[in-house]
Parts: sequence; structure tokens; C-alpha cells
Amino acid sequence: MRPVQIGLDAVFGRSGWDQALGEKVTWMIGQKLQAAEIRMNPPHLGPLEVKIQWHNDQTQIQFASHHAVVRDALEAALPRLRELMTQAGVDLGQVDVSAHSQGGDRQQEQAGQAGGEAVPASTDWHPGDEEAPKVARVVPGTRLRAGVDLFA
Repeated sequence: MRPVQIGLDAVFGRSGWDQALGEKVTWMIGQKLQAAEIRMNPPHLGPLEVKIQWHNDQTQIQFASHHAVVRDALEAALPRLRELMTQAGVDLGQVDVSAHSQGGDRQQEQAGQAGGEAVPASTDWHPGDEEAPKVARVVPGTRLRAGVDLFA
């Protein structure tokens, strides 16, 4: 079963992004959704995986993104997220931000074992930059070509 796909119109790194994210997560909690992929804006940042669990009266949330800049922004937005949850009457317990979702990496591990073609990623992008970075991706079923470009 695939997680629900949710779009986030607010542009990452711009004013109001944390508010819009908090509203999406609050909506997810209200709908009792346990997992979703939030499509980031700009799209090259990939999906933001969100998993929600309820233990006793507390809500626990796990965020996962492969981009460090997204994880850093999430960490910075946690106080605002907690504030929004409190206003909505949600008792927010533990919130985790990580590079990989728990149990969600099986397909990536299989792709890595089978080999794949990697497209280089740029790490020089920061929120507010106009040009989007190129995101690394692995195409399953192809062989990984490794080498050093002496002219780079």
C-alpha cells in the first residue's frame, strides 16, 4: 500500500513554508492518516515522508527526507510545528527527523544490490536559490559506472 500523496504549494525556504507544512500535518492527524508523502515545492527536493503514530494520548511523528537542507529546515520548524499542534488540540510527543524512514528502504537496498546508474547530485543549493540542484537518482536494472573525471 502506497502512502497518500499530498502536495505542498508553499515554496521551500520561503516565508510561510513552516506554517503550510504544519497545516498539512495537522490535516493528516485530523484525517487519522498514518503515512503520507508530501510533494515538496520545488519538486527536485523529492518527497517528504511523514509517518504518524498514536500512543495513549500522544501523537508521534516521523519525517524522512534524503536532502540534508530539508531535514535542517524541519528541525528549525519544529517549535512552530509544536505550536500549531497545541493550537489544534494535539498532544505532540516525540518528533523524529531522519534521512530514511524506518522500514522504507527495502526498495533502495534492492536497487543498490542490483546495481544502478547514478546521476551526480549538487550539494551547493540552499533555500532561496533560483536554480534547482540536480538530484541523484538510481535507475534500477542498469550497472553502476564508477570512474574519476580528471578534467572536472
